Amino acid sequence: MIRTIAALGLAAALAAPAAAQTNSRAFDFSGDVYRAGNDVVFAGPAARDVFLAGHRVELSGPVAGSAHLAGRRVSSQGTVGGELYAIGQDVRVTGAVTGSATLAGYDVTVEASVGGNLRALGARIELRGPVAGGALLTGDEVEIASVITGDAAIAADELIFGEGARIDGRLTLFEEEGHTLAVPASVAPPERIDRRIVEHGRMTDVVGKSWVAVIAGLIVGALILTVLATLAGALFPRKMERLGTILAAWPLRALGAGFLAQSTLVGGAIMLGLTVIGLVLAPFALLASGLLAFCGYVSAVYLVGVWIVTRTGALIPDTFPEHAIAGLCGAALVSLLSLLPFVGWFVLLVLSFAGAGAIAIATFRPGHLPLR
Repeated sequence: MIRTIAALGLAAALAAPAAAQTNSRAFDFSGDVYRAGNDVVFAGPAARDVFLAGHRVELSGPVAGSAHLAGRRVSSQGTVGGELYAIGQDVRVTGAVTGSATLAGYDVTVEASVGGNLRALGARIELRGPVAGGALLTGDEVEIASVITGDAAIAADELIFGEGARIDGRLTLFEEEGHTLAVPASVAPPERIDRRIVEHGRMTDVVGKSWVAVIAGLIVGALILTVLATLAGALFPRKMERLGTILAAWPLRALGAGFLAQSTLVGGAIMLGLTVIGLVLAPFALLASGLLAFCGYVSAVYLVGVWIVTRTGALIPDTFPEHAIAGLCGAALVSLLSLLPFVGWFVLLVLSFAGAGAIAIATFRPGHLPLR
């Protein structure tokens, strides 16, 4: 799992500087293939693991191991011998997947066979290829026109079964109260169907969170944070270095500046809202406050990772992989700190204020920066 998180962070870092380019950047290492750019196409030769990121991403060559795809339009046409991970606005899988597939997008279409489990999240999901394992499907509209050999769990507003649809295992349906999804007996007999009530986005017949759910949420959050922190370090290395210098020399001053900046923006939004003319500008002040908090938090997470890797003597981030490692270390530590009872939320708030304060100092008082 750690290897996957680090590799995805590296793929995102490679994608960032190449986003405005037509030709993709390439980085091959020990049988793994990394590609990033505007239009990214991998047609072979066969690779062990593949990491592709861009506006339009197409995998048409064979992959012996796992494939990691991220873009606006994602197409997986080549055979994948391991696991497939794909995220985008439009995600289409037409090449066979030997292992499991994890897909997320607005429109998700699977037309090829999946040898393991299928996990799909989207507004519209179309399943037209057989699934040898189980299927976890969540979407506004889910259409199934193939065979699911294992169990299936489905949460959908509209569920459509096409010709040839069949679920051989147990079917679990998450439904809103008063809204029962129709399932033909040819798809799954009533005795193999479990119906669970979902109210206001949560299951009412499940009490509390299991440790598995907590750990899964922690890993997903750390993954997202790793990608964001890696992008910050890879795109703005000089600026991150300046922010790190400010936080190292003036930690309390940066914390106070962040609190003052946020108070000014939020207070300004309230004052603008009290006037008729300024009411139009109030949302922009709140948007600026949220953006500053977000940028400050991501910057602080990355700088925490830099502090870890430099203090341990492991490395000084300079290349894309090194930025990814720093981002991973920072995201992992901060995610663990967020689990601390009573004080976890406060740690995250302090990081956000400190990072926002460092940004404010670097922006509005560039002539008063501390010496290295």
